[in-house]
Amino acid sequence: GNRFDPTKVRVMDIYDTKNDPLAKVMRHELRVRNIKDLQVCCSIEAPIKPIEYPDEEQEKAVKWSIPGSTAFVPPVAGITLAAEVVRQITNFDPNNRK
Repeated sequence: GNRFDPTKVRVMDIYDTKNDPLAKVMRHELRVRNIKDLQVCCSIEAPIKPIEYPDEEQEKAVKWSIPGSTAFVPPVAGITLAAEVVRQITNFDPNNRK
């Protein structure tokens, strides 16, 4: 969550992810289960810090704050993941287009 730049969405191994608290928890659980690789779709962008509210509003804001992204980042992640699935099914190598 808290990502803004859709051009930073990538497909990579979960063990190569950074700046992602959920991926950190998942990496731990995967190690416990001896899973050595897992392709994921994620953003290489560092999360944007939430807006700081004045003291009297901060307590309410923290209670209700959730990680968010701009409206166009999640769809880009879905399209990126769909393209990767098609590449894997068809064995398409974009670097070898002869």
